Amino acid sequence: MSHNLNEGRELKLQKLMMPIALIAWITIVVAALSYSPAPEENEYAAIEGVVVPYEVRVYVYVLTEDGIIASTQSDPETGKFEVTDLSGGTYSVELEPVSVEYRPKELPAINVSVNETKNLGELVLDPVDQGDVE
Repeated sequence: MSHNLNEGRELKLQKLMMPIALIAWITIVVAALSYSPAPEENEYAAIEGVVVPYEVRVYVYVLTEDGIIASTQSDPETGKFEVTDLSGGTYSVELEPVSVEYRPKELPAINVSVNETKNLGELVLDPVDQGDVE
């Protein structure tokens, strides 16, 4: 009689476990179907350009209304610069030549979107007039 009693308990246990197993299986399938890998593109914006003349070393500052948020230097051989990992938005870019022979340059209201690299092209520095040098 105890043998039949154990079989009855096992049968009840199996009946109770079936819905739990079904719920677990459905959960796994739904999780697999809803999985989406991380996007391949980054979620940041960038600003790049070329400072002319190339050989003049220039500090490049990217600013918001709150102040400087990023900076870099132009490459003295190519004049190229790139500031990455920016959020989408509107920025000012300031070019500060190390040489006193050239004037600083400001580029206001540069709009850049997420996943965009805004190319400013060639940025020609203006020389300081001889009358301005003390």
